[in-house]
Amino acid sequence: MRSLCQIAVVMASKRCRTRTRTPRGSVPATRADVLMTVEADTCGVHDLIAGSCSEGTNRVRYGVRGTPNCRSNFEEALRQYGIPLSEVPYSFKAFMNVPITAKRLAIEEPMSEPGDYIDLRTERDLRVAISNCPQERNSCNGFRPTALEVLVYELLTPGGTEPFHSPQIG
Repeated sequence: MRSLCQIAVVMASKRCRTRTRTPRGSVPATRADVLMTVEADTCGVHDLIAGSCSEGTNRVRYGVRGTPNCRSNFEEALRQYGIPLSEVPYSFKAFMNVPITAKRLAIEEPMSEPGDYIDLRTERDLRVAISNCPQERNSCNGFRPTALEVLVYELLTPGGTEPFHSPQIG
């Protein structure tokens, strides 16, 4: 089944919500620098515009309270680093299909297939939070969230002896 992954990158320079076109497969930042570069992408359809699901949007759109959501997932993951929800930027939504026409912007079923992937290379030290979107009330996950596999590769220092740092994945 298809899965939607939302990535929030937190640092002084955040993922830029207003820059929706990216140069040569990069994730742009507010300071016109590059946070990550897309190294490989088997799907090619991702979203930089629509907001992440949240307690508030689920309440307003679907009339439900207390549902799992991406904003709360980010808040929980980043709390241990002293990063409040107000500092969590708009996310890069891998595999989310949000076509834009002259008349509307819509969330549609993903175009990704099982086994599709995106490889991102960070261009600087980043704190990255990933939410495997739990949304069940719109078509972003085909109305059925599925498992997501995340692989983290560590770069080695020049000479290849020590990793730069060990990522923490929980």
